[in-house]
Amino acid sequence: MSVVLNKFYDNKKGYFHIPVVWREEFQFQVGEKVGVDVKDGIIIIDKMRVRQFTPIIGVKGRLTIPIEIRQELKSHIYQLIAIQETEQFILTPA
Repeated sequence: MSVVLNKFYDNKKGYFHIPVVWREEFQFQVGEKVGVDVKDGIIIIDKMRVRQFTPIIGVKGRLTIPIEIRQELKSHIYQLIAIQETEQFILTPA
């Protein structure tokens, strides 16, 4: 099941916060590495470390999107979608 969250990522800032309820649901811990990749302008975040980048989840679920990904993005505002089956977060242009 996919859940469109009322959370947005501003590409200009370079980071966003994963909501605590979803961090707990997917068992994302502060200090844990996650996989981040971009495909067709959509950012994919999950626990797979085979992704292009592996940033660390910071305090309060803060995650920095690597500059290489931010430079590829065409849009500045992205909406957060949680996909429960695959335990992924997707950032899609708003």
